[in-house]
Amino acid sequence: MVRITGVSTWTISRRCRANVPSRLNLSKTASRNNSWRMRPRSNAGWRGITRSIDQPTTCKMRLRLRLRLTNNLGAQPRVIHQREHGTMTFRMGLFLFLLQLTLYPTINSSAQMTPPDYTVERVYEIPFVTSMVWAPDGRMFFTEKGGLVHVAQADGSLQADPVVQLDARTLNEEGLQSIVLDPEFATNHYFYVYYTEADPAPDDPLNPFRNLVVRYTEVDGVATDPVTMLEFPVDDSGGHNHNGGRLRFGPDGYLYLSVGDLNHYNVYAQDPLRIEGKIHRFAVTDSGLQPAPDNPFPDSSVWAYGLRNAFSFVFDPLSDQLFSTENGPDCDDEVNRIERGGNYGWGIVPLPDGDAYEGYCERPERHFGAIEPLVTYAPTIAPTGIMIYDGAAFPEWYGDLFFCAFKPFEMYHVELDETRMDFASEIEVLSPGTQPGCAIEVAQGPDDLIYYTNTVGIYQIRPAPSP
Repeated sequence: MVRITGVSTWTISRRCRANVPSRLNLSKTASRNNSWRMRPRSNAGWRGITRSIDQPTTCKMRLRLRLRLTNNLGAQPRVIHQREHGTMTFRMGLFLFLLQLTLYPTINSSAQMTPPDYTVERVYEIPFVTSMVWAPDGRMFFTEKGGLVHVAQADGSLQADPVVQLDARTLNEEGLQSIVLDPEFATNHYFYVYYTEADPAPDDPLNPFRNLVVRYTEVDGVATDPVTMLEFPVDDSGGHNHNGGRLRFGPDGYLYLSVGDLNHYNVYAQDPLRIEGKIHRFAVTDSGLQPAPDNPFPDSSVWAYGLRNAFSFVFDPLSDQLFSTENGPDCDDEVNRIERGGNYGWGIVPLPDGDAYEGYCERPERHFGAIEPLVTYAPTIAPTGIMIYDGAAFPEWYGDLFFCAFKPFEMYHVELDETRMDFASEIEVLSPGTQPGCAIEVAQGPDDLIYYTNTVGIYQIRPAPSP
């Protein structure tokens, strides 16, 4: 079963317009990458491939589509984008209407799922919580964008004073982004934070700025002994958006950090010598963060690149696969599976003729060889936190992926296939009932319940009480 949604326009060269077949057939190709091929229903001499349809003898035609393809076996949703200079765009309203009647919608981002077996309640009224982690003793450490690190005791009571107050600059997307506990926290009490410092120019609305990773030692609920582990170069040309960013220790023991393009747009995300637009992998040493020894690029901390603003990422506890959210410009918000040395396409100059998807954005050409996303959104939703559930409180969600979006305040749920590398179901929106939805972070607590945050508080998803 083939499913298609999100068709926007067709772009066809003028001399080919008369040769457009009235009906197209989509057929699956038996190939290693589980791709799809587009073929005409009649034998008109067209050959179809995933990214273009060519008439080799008389003219050349490219169809510019925004399609998400899947099948009932969980084939990977894809976005197809192609263009050709000197083309004209026209709408095929009747064709698209008939197409939608004969084909099913794919990943349905607006499908509401309101299971009767969970409830949502606010547990803390604290604004703009950007990340949450739990200590082995059950305490929850969480960060506030304004620079506060809080701790809640295992019984749920909130410590009166913050663990630390950072001097963070909070213009737009700047601020305290993330916290992670050291794998040996039970003995060394180390935790690490990633934030934008107010110095060296606290009163300058744009420039310069600097991001830091700092290690603290927690003693009786108080942060002590700050050590700067990573210091970005002072940036006097970027803006105050696209900082990323998430800190997480991987199953390999190395520290991973996502960093956006820092408002350098598409300039540095493809440069392995720059920190912007990457997911980094560090070894933690007494002298700070150093590139992990077996990273894909010599003497570089870069693990994956070509990312505009990977707000968060997560390691699958069942397979160690790495998944990330990505924020595009006015189109192409994504969820990606991150591969070692993978290029995710951001950082190429825009289309020279200003060609754009109608109603969406002027999209840069995707870098040759760039890895396609698992799903893409246009218009954008601003995907943020991401997690994979492996608890016992919700057995029906075991092994499933969840991610949140800032624009609609929504949480999305999707199943992964048996390989743990691809989606295997439609994407569903989880209803928060009467509460505001998830906008920033989502995480699983030690009680196997799901916690999420937005601009006004921290919320808990728990099984509904038995009737």
